[in-house]
Amino acid sequence: KQMRYIIPSAKAWSYTAKELQKEMKTIFVYDVEDDASDSYHALIGILKENAYRVMKNSEVMDCVIRIQRETDQKYQPELLLS
Repeated sequence: KQMRYIIPSAKAWSYTAKELQKEMKTIFVYDVEDDASDSYHALIGILKENAYRVMKNSEVMDCVIRIQRETDQKYQPELLLS
């Protein structure tokens, strides 16, 4: 994909995340194509400005499991979770 077309969208997404910070946590998930380019670093930097978290798609499941375990411990502390 052409990064120069994605960067304006990333700015809009980041702005929206900022506007919604009090209501929800925004997590941006991306698929790495060219992590060495300057455009890539600019894109990730823009997203990180206002997001709760920015992660690779390979990290999503681990994050979801961790959040679910934290929620379970909060509301059902009697559960033995490892």
